[in-house]
Amino acid sequence: MPKVAISLGSNLGDRLANLRFAIERLSRSFSLTGLSSLYLTAPVGGPAQDDFLNAVALIDSDQPPLEILGQLQGIEAAAGRVRNERFGPRTLDLDLIAIEGISWASADLELPHPRSHQRRFVVEPLNEVWPEASLSGGPAASLLRTVRGQQVVRLADSWLTDPLRFVEKGTPWLVAQFGLLVAIAAVVLVTGNWPPVDWSWLGLIPMGAGLFFIGSGAKELGPAFTANPTPRPAKLTDSGVYRMVRHPIYMGLLLGAIGAVILWRAWWGFLPIAVLAGFLRLKARFEEKRLRVIYPAYADYAGRVRATILPGWR
Repeated sequence: MPKVAISLGSNLGDRLANLRFAIERLSRSFSLTGLSSLYLTAPVGGPAQDDFLNAVALIDSDQPPLEILGQLQGIEAAAGRVRNERFGPRTLDLDLIAIEGISWASADLELPHPRSHQRRFVVEPLNEVWPEASLSGGPAASLLRTVRGQQVVRLADSWLTDPLRFVEKGTPWLVAQFGLLVAIAAVVLVTGNWPPVDWSWLGLIPMGAGLFFIGSGAKELGPAFTANPTPRPAKLTDSGVYRMVRHPIYMGLLLGAIGAVILWRAWWGFLPIAVLAGFLRLKARFEEKRLRVIYPAYADYAGRVRATILPGWR
């Protein structure tokens, strides 16, 4: 039977659950033969709205194109899709992208999809499951380079399973962070000088600030607090110290380490601190990919609070 490519998208409600619902319903009516990774993408056109979760599913079907389209629209309706505004927010968007060996043009449907070759959120996942798919500009594999300038974030290979497998706990990041903190402590103890001299007592200021940001950040998070960089689903925290920086606990770790180096006059400690700062920036990027999945409003929050770890550091 011919291959059929379907693009999935959602940016309203529980986006991940909406896409999983679509796959479950597609599997009832068709033979599901391929499923791409999950992507986070910015909306294209239309009003201001939250980011989308996108993927591409591959099915086998010999049904006429308009029959397939009708079933896709039925799944959208079952997911609560309301068509109030062109290119507006939607609980579920299922686009028929291409059918193997078929070109189609009617008032209701055009195949291949007329804009799919211009959209990385279609071309990249389609290239995973069907690189030979023929779009308006050529095979999907050849079009990937033409849309590289568009920003999408690949989130997960397997996303139909439970959320912990989908986002992964990120335990190696936690282990590496602990190792860097231990290294800083070792450098301070081995190369430092005690007791402090008059001016080195100033190190208590960043140390105290660090403890404040760590404690306040953890308190603001409440039940959402976790040492792992995979967030726990809860209400998005955007109050208190989270109005200053998006990762105040990481800022607290850096300030505390800087204060200890000054207090002990262990100047070599600034080397592992620099490594820690770069590491925390990478860890924050890893974490924020998942925050954008769990909290649809996180993109708006990140636009309001531009500092990632330290004021002025985006």
